[in-house]
Amino acid sequence: LEPLELPVPTATPRPAPTATPVPTATPEVTAAPAVQAAPQETPAPTATPVITAAPAAKTKLTKDDVVSNGDRTQRKIAITVDDCDNIALLEQIHALSVEEAVPITYFVIGNKFEAKDKALWTDVIAHGSEIGNHTWKHSKLLKFSNANAHTQVRKCQEQVDMVLGYHYPLRLLRPPYGEYKNNQRNFLPMFEQYGVEKVVLW
Repeated sequence: LEPLELPVPTATPRPAPTATPVPTATPEVTAAPAVQAAPQETPAPTATPVITAAPAAKTKLTKDDVVSNGDRTQRKIAITVDDCDNIALLEQIHALSVEEAVPITYFVIGNKFEAKDKALWTDVIAHGSEIGNHTWKHSKLLKFSNANAHTQVRKCQEQVDMVLGYHYPLRLLRPPYGEYKNNQRNFLPMFEQYGVEKVVLW
């Protein structure tokens, strides 16, 4: 028998192992810091203006506006000075008024209210005292015509304004000798035209 020639087995090549990739570290993502908004400046509150109603205009000066005394149930007095033509004496009265903090009403005669005394009168007003109308020449109004009576009241107001340098309303009027009406005439409507609010007697 002839020996059979067996084929020499050949080795089956094995595929070379592939390297397992080494896992790479996942980079850590950190949140970016929040951007803070710049603080906004709070506007300062503004004061709301208070609106007050204007006082009602007085329409008529009546006999109830003619006064010779105040409320007698109260222990109060009003100090008044008439004419005001003696400046040296007025300076003493005003100094005492300031010292005692007691306001005074000065009823001035227009033609005696002079520019040289402006400083005194300015200080009188600054300390809370008041100036009133005692007419231009301290004459009895009822002896004048209506036109001349107007002049007596008007010129006193104009003189006060001229000396002070601004309009100072003379709200109070004291008619010389207390005369302002008779059976034929009544000067209350005329006083009203010049801003008088009270006629002050004694």
